[in-house]
Amino acid sequence: MKIKRLNLYEVKVPTHPGTMEGRGMDKPLHKLPIGAKAKWSVQFDQIFKIIVQLDLGNGIIGWAELYRNHVLNRVEAICNILIRIDIEFLVLQVVLPYILHGQRIKDSIQAIQQKSIVGFNFNCGPANFQRLDHIATAAELPCWHGSEIDPCILEAMYVRSAAAAESCIWPSDIFGRSIREHDLLISPLKSEPPYVELPIGKGLVSSLM
Repeated sequence: MKIKRLNLYEVKVPTHPGTMEGRGMDKPLHKLPIGAKAKWSVQFDQIFKIIVQLDLGNGIIGWAELYRNHVLNRVEAICNILIRIDIEFLVLQVVLPYILHGQRIKDSIQAIQQKSIVGFNFNCGPANFQRLDHIATAAELPCWHGSEIDPCILEAMYVRSAAAAESCIWPSDIFGRSIREHDLLISPLKSEPPYVELPIGKGLVSSLM
């Protein structure tokens, strides 16, 4: 199944008016520097995200969502390298740059050894989330899945990861759909607090708009 084409779409999904800003309250939540601007100076919903459309030679179309603050020309260069490569020989893993909050395997183990925690907030890619869940389960400690307040594909991934994790028994803060104007899906994730329904069908989500 060789990659035929990769299309990139830059999107910006703002929050509902008044959700993040208000009189006397306008603290940006994005912790990383953006260009020449300092960290905590740009609100997360004002940063472009990239939606990736992957077309395979056999007609299958896949979708992916990248984390915020990617450099577009770098992503394009990576896509050009992947063209005509068989995906069966690729191993792709996306992780968040959270290295100081227990997201590294060794940090979680050290925290357990030091008896310094009663539970975890894990926020990372699906492979590492599964590994961290196994560690928490073995230590008989609970966790919850953190949020990047993302739209569509990543949020669906978080929901499935949390549902499959034995240690994930604390409520997860996966709520991008609650505060953004839309989530790019024809059929949004169905949420009836405190629950959210698992996406139906193959893959993580249904059709994008």
